[in-house]
Amino acid sequence: MPISSLLINFLLLLVLSYWIRNNTKVQKFMSAASKTILIAAFVWLAGSALAYLATPLFFDHAEANIASVAALWRQGYPIYTELDSESRYSLLYGPWPYLVTAFFQSSGLPIIFASKLSGFVNLVLLFLGIVLLAKDSLLTKKDQFYSVALISIVILGFYNFSYWNRPDSFLMTYVFWSLLLVTKRSVVETWKMYVGLGVLAGLSVNSKLHALLYFVPIVSLYCERNRERSLFKIATGIVAFVCVAVAPFFFPQVREDLYLTWLKMASKHGLAFSDTVKNVSFITSFLLLLVLIGFSKRYRITFFVFCGVSLLIAIAASKPGAGPHHFLPLVPVLLWLSNEEYYRKSSEERLRVNYIFAAFLLTVALNAVNRQKRVVELLSETPVRIKEFRDLKSILNVLPPGRAELGFSDNNNYESTFYKAYLVERGRGLFFDGASLMDMKASHLDFPDSTMTAMKSCKVPYLIFPKKGEPWSLLSFYQDTPLFSEDFKTTFRVHYERVSAMEYFTIYRCKVR
Repeated sequence: MPISSLLINFLLLLVLSYWIRNNTKVQKFMSAASKTILIAAFVWLAGSALAYLATPLFFDHAEANIASVAALWRQGYPIYTELDSESRYSLLYGPWPYLVTAFFQSSGLPIIFASKLSGFVNLVLLFLGIVLLAKDSLLTKKDQFYSVALISIVILGFYNFSYWNRPDSFLMTYVFWSLLLVTKRSVVETWKMYVGLGVLAGLSVNSKLHALLYFVPIVSLYCERNRERSLFKIATGIVAFVCVAVAPFFFPQVREDLYLTWLKMASKHGLAFSDTVKNVSFITSFLLLLVLIGFSKRYRITFFVFCGVSLLIAIAASKPGAGPHHFLPLVPVLLWLSNEEYYRKSSEERLRVNYIFAAFLLTVALNAVNRQKRVVELLSETPVRIKEFRDLKSILNVLPPGRAELGFSDNNNYESTFYKAYLVERGRGLFFDGASLMDMKASHLDFPDSTMTAMKSCKVPYLIFPKKGEPWSLLSFYQDTPLFSEDFKTTFRVHYERVSAMEYFTIYRCKVR
């Protein structure tokens, strides 16, 4: 069975750290190395997040989907389509990330830059929450910084998920701010705390439906720390949650029935037991840290709630396309609670557990370096992507008004189609989205007749493909099978012809016009 390398590495380094824990020279070296690692992690996370804003490339197809559909919604089109709609772009995400992205797009800033701002703001808000908690805990300025940096190095193990526009960054921030609310109870009035929790939980459920799970340990922690109970105040929180949860569906072109329909289709993706095992072993590393640092003794009930919620999330994250990144909303909370428990100890007690944190820090540092290699690779493509994006702009400038679509070639050139939001903003429409098509494929939902009819009748007069790779040869990430049927490819070959090629893209035109 696949066991997460994070857990294996942590256990091995824990044994090694325990063995050498009394070596003074090693302790001094590890202390200096740990501080260097933490500083480097914070600097890299901040720098890479800023660099991500500067590149025209989205790192993930679902990011591109959110940007494109948000831009489309601003033009009066629905976020969630009918299952048999000719346009294939709907996903199972809640409406909130789309609405927030649309808000930033309305700023007038370049469309791709604006579409990334929501994720970047989420990361900034997370850091703000950590700083506020650190100040309340009476830590020194230096220890406050290391608390922020510790969480930085852990979330680096999730690629760029902490600052992308997908729901994960929203949940990460909202769940941590819920911890801030229950921790600052002496400052925030109780009824305001409940309302705040309700609002944050409502926004989270509007990002991913299962997001309510992440708030259960927070509520448990509050109940274990405080004896006060007020049905009226709890009711205000519940009312706030319900109001916020349903509010987005009062916006035009955001239909709750169609959203639930797409969620139902996603239930057909299935679950993989091997992925469940990997997910459980992944989060076990963080739960083990809580045990070793002493949190589980102080808050026994909350610890077991964390375990139960983690198991449920591990199961939910076992469908194709999911994975350990579903734990991103929990990880900053788990790290902060471990950090808080550490600083609650006396200096002498800290010395006895320093080896535990050293082993954990080295574990997550190795994981971060491994994951950030991909981020470095994608950021290094920025000069080429700028030229590629410029090439696409020049094509759109010479094409006649009307619909034009970025078509897919093969997987090696898939990222070259992530500029769809720019086409939508220019009034070119959105017919296909890769992330959505892969989800549909996993749900055994084929192209409806309306899509094939639209192809044959030149509903999309122009298709623009990456110059490399055969048109429509993209494979699904989930099953590693062709995303487009032979019937679809034949329809394309019969009704479209290649008319010109630029440096990075090839243009096809519908024959019947």
